[in-house]
Amino acid sequence: MWNRIVGLFTGSATAIWAYLALAGIVVGILLGARSAGRQAEQIANMKKTLEAVKVRDEIKNTVAAGDPDNIAELRRKWTRKD
Repeated sequence: MWNRIVGLFTGSATAIWAYLALAGIVVGILLGARSAGRQAEQIANMKKTLEAVKVRDEIKNTVAAGDPDNIAELRRKWTRKD
């Protein structure tokens, strides 16, 4: 039994273990890069969403503080006409 265990770490078996370890490291790096790419895309989308929310809130505040005549004009301009 002990000879089998020692045999796993000698000769060509050592090279096989080294290649398997190297392959595992490469796979780990590729998966990490993929995850980082996803996170970067999510962050970019969050920034776009935040900017859209800021613009929406600015428009909402402008309309809320606006003159009723200007609001009516904006409503006429932006209301869908079927």
